[in-house]
Amino acid sequence: MSSAANVFSKKELEQLRNSVYRGYQMVPRNYAEEYREYDAALSDDSSSDPPEFGDQIDFSRYDGSRTSTDRLGKPGHDGDVNTSELWNRVRKQIGIKDVDSENDLRQMFDYVSGARYQPEDSDKAEETPTDTKSEPEITQPSDTLTDLRDQFDKTQAANDAGNIPRMGTDGNPYSDAINYGNDMNDYFQTKFIPSVRNEAQLASQEIGETGKFYLNKFIGKVPKLGDPKELFDYYSDKINDA
Repeated sequence: MSSAANVFSKKELEQLRNSVYRGYQMVPRNYAEEYREYDAALSDDSSSDPPEFGDQIDFSRYDGSRTSTDRLGKPGHDGDVNTSELWNRVRKQIGIKDVDSENDLRQMFDYVSGARYQPEDSDKAEETPTDTKSEPEITQPSDTLTDLRDQFDKTQAANDAGNIPRMGTDGNPYSDAINYGNDMNDYFQTKFIPSVRNEAQLASQEIGETGKFYLNKFIGKVPKLGDPKELFDYYSDKINDA
């Protein structure tokens, strides 16, 4: 496997990192169609459970299969198709067969975040030897983060909009209202609150682990400061001469 420095130009890496900053790209949802399907299911006495809807990651933006000509863009700049092709090169570079899971995207995002671009001719004269690693490191989630992710996925599924209680209309209106209030309170306490809490814990752990990973890789030094007396003398003369 060749290093990232031999694969992507500076403009291409900037385009990929802009895609990372935007987060996962989702398949556009047709809310009107979803509503019609949901309403039809509720009206159908033979239907046991209403359909469930939710956001789905658009993997065509990351595997090179996007064929839309909208905002095609130029190589190394922008455009959905071009970005999809760049992500496909990332996929091949790190050995992912099919981009079909969130874990695949995490690996690809980590790779792009740590990659170095291929210097252009104008940059080569200023280039100095640095790290000779063949490829950037990729963060690996801890057991704690994996457990939090599993907990979040479970509570997220239970907190789906399709599981929100609805008021019955076939019985006594007073008992229907009371039962609906009890059901909503139970839903709020046992599904909604745990889902929000697990989401916050997961986000906190992800930010902490990612930040620690890149902070440990940081290479830098405190710049050497000048003599404050020399600065004072220099600017005081300017003021006096004004």
